[in-house]
Amino acid sequence: MNDRIRKFIRPDVIALGACAVVTGAGVMLGVAPTLQSAQADDDLRQTVDTADNRSDELKASIKEQRRLLDEAKRELANSEKIPLRPASRLNEHLARVAMICEDAGLSVRSLTPDAIVEDTGRRHIPITLVTDGQFGGIASLLARLHADLPDTGLRRLTLTGAAPGRGDEPDDAVVQLVWFVAPEDQD
Repeated sequence: MNDRIRKFIRPDVIALGACAVVTGAGVMLGVAPTLQSAQADDDLRQTVDTADNRSDELKASIKEQRRLLDEAKRELANSEKIPLRPASRLNEHLARVAMICEDAGLSVRSLTPDAIVEDTGRRHIPITLVTDGQFGGIASLLARLHADLPDTGLRRLTLTGAAPGRGDEPDDAVVQLVWFVAPEDQD
């Protein structure tokens, strides 16, 4: 029986079996990680492609938002242009301020302009108004100045009220205004 087994197990069959075992092990140990690596590479490529597409979308969105912002800035600049008068018309401006005070029931104690101030391409004239009257008149004055003289801003307002129980005495107000005037070349 020994011979029969020897006939059955020949060296070429043993070699073939060994090759099959080595090949199987190589496939299991070498191909499986390679296949897994290829799948991981595909997953990474897909992630990168998704990120690239998202990046392109964000770039397009940023570009559109910047365009809309620039458009809004242009519209705002065009819609808020207040015509400025030359500084040479200061007396007319002071007369309008005094008239608005009187219409509000306030008496003007002083209305004093300062020198023209040049500030980063803009020119303005500070004006100090000292007046007395009731608080409602002062509120009315501020509302009318805003409505009737849009080129005039309020820099500071100081109110001093009458003492309690002395309601017949007027409130005092020091109103510091800023009148924005046209550039010098338009005077």
